[in-house]
Amino acid sequence: MDISKIFKIMIKDAKLSIKNMSLLIVVAIAIFLPVMMSFMMGSITASGNETVSIGIYDRGDNRDYVEYLMSVPLYNVSIYGSTDQINQSIRDGAIVGGIDVPAGFDSDIAAKNRPSLVLLTDSTNFKSLIFTESCKELTLRYAGLEYPVILQTQSVVEVPGGSGGMGDAASYSGFTAPTLLLISIIIVGVSVLPATLTTEKEKKTITALMATPVTQMDVIMGKSLFGVFVTVLISVIVLFLSNSITGNLPLAAVFVLLGAVAFNGIGLLISIYSNSYQTASIISSVIMTPLMLFTFLYTFIDELKVVGSVLPNVYLMNGLNDAIVYNKDVSTQWVNLLVFTAITVVIYAVIYVSLRRKGLAS
Repeated sequence: MDISKIFKIMIKDAKLSIKNMSLLIVVAIAIFLPVMMSFMMGSITASGNETVSIGIYDRGDNRDYVEYLMSVPLYNVSIYGSTDQINQSIRDGAIVGGIDVPAGFDSDIAAKNRPSLVLLTDSTNFKSLIFTESCKELTLRYAGLEYPVILQTQSVVEVPGGSGGMGDAASYSGFTAPTLLLISIIIVGVSVLPATLTTEKEKKTITALMATPVTQMDVIMGKSLFGVFVTVLISVIVLFLSNSITGNLPLAAVFVLLGAVAFNGIGLLISIYSNSYQTASIISSVIMTPLMLFTFLYTFIDELKVVGSVLPNVYLMNGLNDAIVYNKDVSTQWVNLLVFTAITVVIYAVIYVSLRRKGLAS
């Protein structure tokens, strides 16, 4: 392999991508879809026309925080004397969620500590999701636009087929920055290489490229690097547009890069076995749609957790969530990093075998 030739191919693809409408559509969707989802959720939670009824149990003198939430037009707040009362009201449908505020919460925020909040929810009610996401955002604003609060979400009403409980619901993050990043990484990673490689196959331009002094592996590596570059670039754009430059950004960057490499590997596999853009597009859609949906559902359905243990999107989501939302450091992320890296190695081992079978590994 010749590094200079690989970078020349990468630059050539960057120039051609501007003229390639199929690639521009993929990039536009990868930016537009996550931002649209974030905007829709923000619009819903910011709307004063649609209110959600919630309960608050204050275990101490946290008047500032309680009054702050009561001033929010989105919420219709009721004060309760215990979490049991809140739980029963959620089950009865009187409220969609509740907040268990610990003693000393206001003073901990003032001292820049990280107190815990427990959000009691009904995971079967969409308004409960509105409450969860809006409460996270509002609490962050109250605390000074940082992530000093550990929000523990506890579903009072279990999702059918799932186990519910604090452990399951706490890992679901809705339309937060990690979710938006995951969507963009999957879309771009699984779609860019099929769009570029299969288009060149159809137009026969890859044949002309192979007539130049480059090897087949130079071409594959150059296009793969271009795919990784585009994926990382789109991820950065989505992160800025979602206004979520928080948490452990170096660790988040590692997961974004690993995600770009892993999902572009899946895109490369699609390219190897597709001879037309139409075929590649169908296969990409068939693969990426279940991957995105699975990430949102596996925490609720026990049977899916076995499958999730071998899928890269699950470890990518967990890693991004811990880095961006909970500001965890690398010492707590070894499992996610090692397993995600191992899965990525397996993907590229399959790619190598596939290239050898196709006679492209020279």
